[in-house]
Amino acid sequence: MLLSMEVEFWSRVIGQNVWVCRKAADMTQGQLAELIGSTVPSVSRLESGGHLPSLATLLKVAEALGVSPCRLLEEPKPKKKGKP
Repeated sequence: MLLSMEVEFWSRVIGQNVWVCRKAADMTQGQLAELIGSTVPSVSRLESGGHLPSLATLLKVAEALGVSPCRLLEEPKPKKKGKP
């Protein structure tokens, strides 16, 4: 059970980071798919957290987006609560 929760967590983290970096690069899912030798549905599933990418895929995505693989593994920063 714990392992599946970890996989789900990291799938979501990586997916969100891929989406953010792709948007920052002004790239479509189709363009990213072409650069990494994949398909639009696969990129969509990756961004939605539908699967955990292999290390090889993670490296291809990072290179295509011009970011460090570590950037795609960054956990989201906790939101700061506003002062009362």
